[in-house]
Amino acid sequence: MKAFIFLALLLTSAFSRLHDDDLVTADQIDLEAIVKIGIYYNIVSKPDPIDLECHCSQVIYTWITKGTDLNLSESCRFFSAQGKNVTSNSEAVPIDATNSRLINYNFHRLAKAPYDFVQVADDYSWLAVGMPNRKYFWLLSSKPTLDQSIVDAVLKNQTLVNNYDFTKYSVEDQSCHNTTVISY
Repeated sequence: MKAFIFLALLLTSAFSRLHDDDLVTADQIDLEAIVKIGIYYNIVSKPDPIDLECHCSQVIYTWITKGTDLNLSESCRFFSAQGKNVTSNSEAVPIDATNSRLINYNFHRLAKAPYDFVQVADDYSWLAVGMPNRKYFWLLSSKPTLDQSIVDAVLKNQTLVNNYDFTKYSVEDQSCHNTTVISY
């Protein structure tokens, strides 16, 4: 566990540079709408090294301080959909009036990373989140699956608008979230 914490600290401190001014973010983010939905599943990502070993990743947004500070409870199963579930909590604090740019604090504010909402659905059913260095990106959905046409459109848009390179990306295994309804 100590090695995992050290690695996470090392990685997040490497991401702590300031936001790029040329990254195009979403116009205005309604944090209350995100918290109301609460849980989002990772659909597609340009993953960081930890994400490469994750399956069934999800994040739950809740308030720490209503209207300002968010708690992000992120969890995934390591190595397979049946793997050990690991959860981490962090704090996300908006740094601009649009709420589209945040700083994500980990380990009791010992490490921080910039975090931008670059595109969102009108109904907040999906969120596109990226890091200003354009190395990491996550497409999150309020359901464990997302229509491929939406995925394709978001990736194309972010390639054109923000120069994200999606020649390599990961499609998240969400098989442990069985959404099949059995009727009799």
